[in-house]
Amino acid sequence: MQGNEISFCPSISDDGRYVSFISYSTNLVPGDTNGSPDIFVHDRQTGSTRRVSVDSRGVEGNLPSIDAKISGNGRIVAFYSEASNLVAGDTNRVGDLFAHDLQTGTTTRVSIRSNGAQGNRISYDARISRDGRFVAFDSDATNLVEGDTNGQGDIFVHDRQTGTTTRPSTDRSGVEGNNGSHASRISGDGQFIAFDSEASNLVPGDTNRETDVFIASLP
Repeated sequence: MQGNEISFCPSISDDGRYVSFISYSTNLVPGDTNGSPDIFVHDRQTGSTRRVSVDSRGVEGNLPSIDAKISGNGRIVAFYSEASNLVAGDTNRVGDLFAHDLQTGTTTRVSIRSNGAQGNRISYDARISRDGRFVAFDSDATNLVEGDTNGQGDIFVHDRQTGTTTRPSTDRSGVEGNNGSHASRISGDGQFIAFDSEASNLVPGDTNRETDVFIASLP
């Protein structure tokens, strides 16, 4: 059955089997009554479509979910949502990033501090490693790592295996950028992060007063 509303922004697994996408359609799965865009995954092998912007019990989100990226192995879908009911304790009233495991059906929040504390500002533009372990993202939050005092958007990486969150948009000694960093991209193995930044102190000799592209390796 074709959708009854617009669907867009696909992301595809490495083998081409799984395609995640955003849709305003209300007829792709039973019980879609939230009146908001959701994230879906279509399995081209079985022909099935499921909604992944749900909590770990399958309850639909109470606000829009958009901007999904699927891991190369087709198991994990990272997405942005304004919903406050996808995980327990979501009380920050800002958009967060989540990861849904297609094998286990669990949904977790990834735009969090290493101790599990939620971000105090919006996080967005998730990118995910091939195995789904690492999620890179942009955030305006100031409390995801210690010493975030630059008042600018930064790049963060959340390790879903260890639960740690780090900020790679710093210089080699860990000094934070003196301007904003954006548009993160993560390598398939999760070891390298590329991003653009207006900061002039991330590397020596940056005197062009222009936005540049940088690459950082994870510890």
